Amino acid sequence: MPLILTTFVSLVSLALIAVAHKAMTPQKRTVPVRKTK
Repeated sequence: MPLILTTFVSLVSLALIAVAHKAMTPQKRTVPVRKTK
């Protein structure tokens, strides 16, 4: 069925976009400013 394939591809692309967005945006809301390096 092509419908399942299209939905799967769209979900994967959305997940990749979300991961890329999280990686590019600075995590200031979740991680408090401690600067523990």
